[in-house]
Amino acid sequence: MASNIGIDHDNLNNNMIAHTLLGIVRCNPSYEIKYIMENMKEKYGYEIMYSKAWRSLRRAVEIVYGTWESSVQLLPKYMRALEKYNPGSICWGSGSAPRQGSGRTKNIAGRRSIRKTTIQ
Repeated sequence: MASNIGIDHDNLNNNMIAHTLLGIVRCNPSYEIKYIMENMKEKYGYEIMYSKAWRSLRRAVEIVYGTWESSVQLLPKYMRALEKYNPGSICWGSGSAPRQGSGRTKNIAGRRSIRKTTIQ
Protein backbone atom coordinates (compact mmCIF):
# COMPACT_ATOMS: atom_id res chain seq x y z
CA MET A 1 0.00 0.00 0.00
CA ALA A 2 2.92 2.36 0.64
CA SER A 3 3.68 2.46 -3.09
CA ASN A 4 0.28 4.10 -3.73
CA ILE A 5 0.99 6.98 -1.37
CA GLY A 6 1.76 10.18 -3.21
CA ILE A 7 3.16 13.42 -1.95
CA ASP A 8 0.80 16.33 -1.36
CA HIS A 9 -2.22 16.45 -3.69
CA ASP A 10 -3.30 19.90 -4.95
CA ASN A 11 -6.82 19.54 -3.52
CA LEU A 12 -5.45 18.87 -0.04
CA ASN A 13 -5.21 22.55 0.79
CA ASN A 14 -5.16 24.13 4.25
CA ASN A 15 -8.90 24.83 4.36
CA MET A 16 -9.88 21.32 3.30
CA ILE A 17 -7.58 19.75 5.89
CA ALA A 18 -8.75 22.26 8.54
CA HIS A 19 -12.38 21.29 7.98
CA THR A 20 -11.51 17.62 8.46
CA LEU A 21 -9.83 18.56 11.76
CA LEU A 22 -12.70 20.56 13.29
CA GLY A 23 -14.03 17.73 15.47
CA ILE A 24 -10.54 16.89 16.69
CA VAL A 25 -9.73 20.53 17.48
CA ARG A 26 -12.94 20.96 19.48
CA CYS A 27 -11.84 18.07 21.71
CA ASN A 28 -8.10 18.75 21.71
CA PRO A 29 -6.86 22.15 20.41
CA SER A 30 -3.25 21.12 21.04
CA TYR A 31 -3.44 18.09 18.73
CA GLU A 32 0.04 17.17 17.54
CA ILE A 33 1.16 17.93 14.00
CA LYS A 34 2.63 14.45 13.45
CA TYR A 35 -0.83 12.93 14.05
CA ILE A 36 -2.37 15.27 11.47
CA MET A 37 0.23 14.11 8.96
CA GLU A 38 -0.51 10.45 9.81
CA ASN A 39 -4.29 11.00 9.57
CA MET A 40 -4.01 12.58 6.12
CA LYS A 41 -1.83 9.70 4.93
CA GLU A 42 -4.32 7.12 6.25
CA LYS A 43 -7.49 8.95 5.17
CA TYR A 44 -6.50 10.28 1.74
CA GLY A 45 -3.35 8.34 0.85
CA TYR A 46 -1.18 11.46 0.56
CA GLU A 47 1.68 12.69 2.65
CA ILE A 48 1.54 16.35 3.56
CA MET A 49 4.41 18.56 4.64
CA TYR A 50 4.79 19.54 8.29
CA SER A 51 4.23 23.21 7.41
CA LYS A 52 0.93 22.43 5.69
CA ALA A 53 -0.23 20.37 8.67
CA TRP A 54 0.73 23.21 11.03
CA ARG A 55 -1.07 25.86 8.92
CA SER A 56 -4.13 23.60 8.69
CA LEU A 57 -4.23 23.11 12.46
CA ARG A 58 -3.88 26.85 12.99
CA ARG A 59 -6.76 27.46 10.55
CA ALA A 60 -8.95 24.85 12.28
CA VAL A 61 -8.31 26.51 15.65
CA GLU A 62 -9.29 29.88 14.11
CA ILE A 63 -12.51 28.40 12.72
CA VAL A 64 -13.45 26.88 16.08
CA TYR A 65 -12.26 29.60 18.47
CA GLY A 66 -11.87 32.71 16.30
CA THR A 67 -8.80 34.78 15.59
CA TRP A 68 -6.72 36.69 18.11
CA GLU A 69 -7.92 39.92 16.54
CA SER A 70 -11.61 39.07 16.94
CA SER A 71 -11.00 38.00 20.55
CA VAL A 72 -9.24 41.25 21.38
CA GLN A 73 -12.11 43.24 19.84
CA LEU A 74 -14.53 41.48 22.22
CA LEU A 75 -12.52 42.34 25.35
CA PRO A 76 -13.98 45.83 26.02
CA LYS A 77 -17.53 44.45 25.90
CA TYR A 78 -16.56 41.62 28.22
CA MET A 79 -14.86 43.98 30.67
CA ARG A 80 -17.86 46.33 30.78
CA ALA A 81 -20.14 43.36 31.54
CA LEU A 82 -17.71 42.15 34.19
CA GLU A 83 -17.71 45.56 35.90
CA LYS A 84 -21.51 45.82 35.64
CA TYR A 85 -22.40 42.39 37.03
CA ASN A 86 -19.50 42.09 39.50
CA PRO A 87 -19.39 45.36 41.44
CA GLY A 88 -15.93 46.15 42.74
CA SER A 89 -14.17 44.50 39.81
CA ILE A 90 -11.30 46.54 38.44
CA CYS A 91 -10.84 46.25 34.68
CA TRP A 92 -8.21 48.39 32.99
CA GLY A 93 -8.68 49.54 29.43
CA SER A 94 -12.44 48.87 29.45
CA GLY A 95 -13.44 52.42 28.65
CA SER A 96 -14.25 53.28 32.24
CA ALA A 97 -12.74 56.35 33.85
CA PRO A 98 -9.49 55.90 35.78
CA ARG A 99 -9.94 55.50 39.52
CA GLN A 100 -8.92 58.24 41.95
CA GLY A 101 -5.58 57.61 43.58
CA SER A 102 -2.21 59.12 44.06
CA GLY A 103 -2.37 60.93 40.72
CA ARG A 104 0.41 58.89 39.12
CA THR A 105 -0.49 57.18 35.88
CA LYS A 106 0.89 54.10 34.21
CA ASN A 107 0.64 53.29 30.52
CA ILE A 108 -0.44 49.65 30.37
CA ALA A 109 1.78 47.52 28.07
CA GLY A 110 3.43 50.68 26.77
CA ARG A 111 0.81 51.22 24.08
CA ARG A 112 -0.81 54.53 23.32
CA SER A 113 -4.12 52.95 22.34
CA ILE A 114 -4.70 51.50 25.81
CA ARG A 115 -6.22 53.81 28.40
CA LYS A 116 -3.92 55.00 31.16
CA THR A 117 -4.96 53.88 34.61
CA THR A 118 -4.26 55.50 37.94
CA ILE A 119 -1.91 53.63 40.23
CA GLN A 120 -3.31 53.43 43.74
